[in-house]
Amino acid sequence: MEAAKQQKGPCYLCGFETSKAYMGRHLLAQHCEADDRQECCLIKIEDENGEYWLFVDIPLSSTLSVLDKFLREVWLECCGHASAFRPQRSYNEEYRMNCRIGSFPLGTVIEYEYDFGSTTTLTVTFVGNIYREKQKIAVRVLARNHPYQFKCERCGKQAAWIDAAEWPGVMYCGACAKKVGDDGYLLPVVNSPRMGVCGYCGEFDKFGYKGIKKAKK
Repeated sequence: MEAAKQQKGPCYLCGFETSKAYMGRHLLAQHCEADDRQECCLIKIEDENGEYWLFVDIPLSSTLSVLDKFLREVWLECCGHASAFRPQRSYNEEYRMNCRIGSFPLGTVIEYEYDFGSTTTLTVTFVGNIYREKQKIAVRVLARNHPYQFKCERCGKQAAWIDAAEWPGVMYCGACAKKVGDDGYLLPVVNSPRMGVCGYCGEFDKFGYKGIKKAKK
């Protein structure tokens, strides 16, 4: 199982499609009108390999606990595991969950861990200040990588399931997965770096790639 590097994705504000490397510049250049809007931090979140990525905005007054809740909902939550934000490359200390987003200087890079057994590690980058109208939810998804397409190990069709009993995971389409049956530990193929780990089955519907509501400008 290997996903292609540098998967592109859409800006949910205008539909512009670009790479992770350019998306931050696009958002700050095209969607950063100040006026009397709410000041937020533009944050880039990616997995260890940089294959899965998100750009979000979150009010400067929000805390890391709000970001933690969001990350669980959109990418990680399976069994209520513990999590922590840490200084990059340091595992001797961690940030308090009540630390405010606005307390981190722009350009700061920190690490986030979910589940200290089968750990999923993310990198969180505080990219820049951005503005928006007030939202009902604190964390707004601005851009996200397109879902990766994997092939079934048996027939070559698009895979929908991963056998998590085999590492790094064997992929199957729906028909071939039925043949595997109880002989495997099947989990759905999802747009998340936690795919195939523990009991992760996908994100909450309100953050779903197919069902996500277009972000308000």
